[in-house]
Amino acid sequence: MGNSRKEVRIGLIGGGWMGRAHTTSFHNAGMIFGDQLPVFEVVSDVNEELAAKFAKANGYRRYTDDWKAVASDPDVDLVDVATPNSMHYEMVKYALEHGKHVFCEKPLSLSAKESRELSDLAEAKGLVNYCGFSNVMN
Repeated sequence: MGNSRKEVRIGLIGGGWMGRAHTTSFHNAGMIFGDQLPVFEVVSDVNEELAAKFAKANGYRRYTDDWKAVASDPDVDLVDVATPNSMHYEMVKYALEHGKHVFCEKPLSLSAKESRELSDLAEAKGLVNYCGFSNVMN
């Protein structure tokens, strides 16, 4: 039987509580689904010391304090946006413009107009733009 596993290289923007929650979920998804293995490529946070500690504690290969470097990194397949709500639109748009699939913590943006723009951009580029509403039923 051949190996059909595919690596998905993750670039995380935001090393706070939500970044930890997303990283834990990615670890669990790999154990449960197993066909696509998450590779924790790079994490960014405005606090570089926090980013370094986060990378070491959560298995990320690298860290930076520059979110744009994550969103445009050729070694990243999926950009995970786990920052304050007001920053989501700019970060998601930048990642999509750089050909990255996106997983963004809710809300995708602060307006329906911005969210439609991001949805249209992802569709035009053939990219996944997923917004995490993980607690909808709680």
